Amino acid sequence: MMRIFRKKQKPNPMQDLLNLAIEDLEDKWISFTKSVTYKNGASLSENIDFFVRPLVEFFKKRYMTLYQFSESIFWYCVSNAIIRAKTHPKYEVNLAIRELDDRYN
Repeated sequence: MMRIFRKKQKPNPMQDLLNLAIEDLEDKWISFTKSVTYKNGASLSENIDFFVRPLVEFFKKRYMTLYQFSESIFWYCVSNAIIRAKTHPKYEVNLAIRELDDRYN
């Protein structure tokens, strides 16, 4: 099929903001993993919990538009940032996020 007849996609500012938030958190996660020494036996969920505590306020201020929709968007960004950073396998990240969700909800 010729590309001439293909519809142009409209820019999506919310998707762009979401991607920017994930990139920002990815950079912070990488810095965190390089600078923090984990205690022996700490699970990934405990490390993520330690990581996100100060980030909630940062995220609320910087990405208020996203945070207003739902707190789950914050967790979506955190999990995707860690997955993109490739410091842990996707299934481990998903399991850790699920553990935190069960703990706090």
